[in-house]
Amino acid sequence: MTTTKENKTLYLMMILYSLFAFLTPLTSTMVVVLYCLAVLSVILLNDTDLLCFLAFAVCFMYCGGFTSFFLTMYDVILALFIVKKLVIAIKENNKKHIKFISAMLVLILVLLIYGLILSKFHFYKLGQSIGIVLTIASIYLVDKIDIKKVTLTLSAGLIISSILSLIGYAGGIVPITPFIKDSSTGIRFGGYFQYVNALATYCSLCQACLLALLLTKKLDIKKWIWLLVVITLIGLSSFSKTFMLITVATYGIAMLLGFIQSKNKKQYIKLGIIALVIVVVLCLIGHNYIEMIIKRFYADKSYGGSTLNIATTGRVDIWKTYIDKWTSSPLYVLFGCGITADKVGIFTPHSLF
Repeated sequence: MTTTKENKTLYLMMILYSLFAFLTPLTSTMVVVLYCLAVLSVILLNDTDLLCFLAFAVCFMYCGGFTSFFLTMYDVILALFIVKKLVIAIKENNKKHIKFISAMLVLILVLLIYGLILSKFHFYKLGQSIGIVLTIASIYLVDKIDIKKVTLTLSAGLIISSILSLIGYAGGIVPITPFIKDSSTGIRFGGYFQYVNALATYCSLCQACLLALLLTKKLDIKKWIWLLVVITLIGLSSFSKTFMLITVATYGIAMLLGFIQSKNKKQYIKLGIIALVIVVVLCLIGHNYIEMIIKRFYADKSYGGSTLNIATTGRVDIWKTYIDKWTSSPLYVLFGCGITADKVGIFTPHSLF
């Protein structure tokens, strides 16, 4: 990436964000500084760089008592972005954007009335709903995005936040625990998130984008293959079953499609050999890694039921419950349960929302 004035601004904000998130964790100083950086990001950055900043910033999100602060900060960024686009639309007399933004504002107002009056003040779920509307509106309004730049920024965020979480934990600087105890594997890595599923989710997204960029030659395989390997290893360190399955599917589908469509078959054979070498090295470094993976899928009997239900962490029973709920009313099929969707049985809302 070329070092333009806009890039320098983005890099400076990323450095400041990571430093303040690292040196002043979970304090009022961090809250004030990160909110200021969030507001500045909307004012100073173009659409691509703003998305880059968000992709980097999300890697420092604590999935604990401070989760609501980070989620609110992203909502504030999106809301300010929409206001910025509205101002531009008014100046340029872009009636299409003006009508769209007005419709979104009306929808948010309806959600506020519904959430505050009819749903007995479900503030957290109300915030989630408004966040979804803001996200959809932002996607519609955003200018052309440089996916390569955003993917590389997300990769940098995952790597830097993982390293800083280890440094902070070892030095007692950061009051978080990047390692989570697990009955089947002993220990799992959650990074700055303190939540293995959050780390695995972003690694899955980043891994898929990197593979697509590499196989379409938008990134040079010789220069950037190491980055794909590192992101995959970080994801695997979470011992997320979903990430493992997604990794197999992503690599498998990408390699198969690429091999079929490409004239240069040797390139994909080399990638296959590299993937095989990674697996062999993992097995040699952690000789019990395969055993731990098997335990992750079958050792936890707490969910009960069939072997498939145990292997999917109770998701088979979850979806049975949801299907029953959906079939009880056509309204649930079309609209879900919305912000009033509390737990279904012992399960959290998930996709019933």
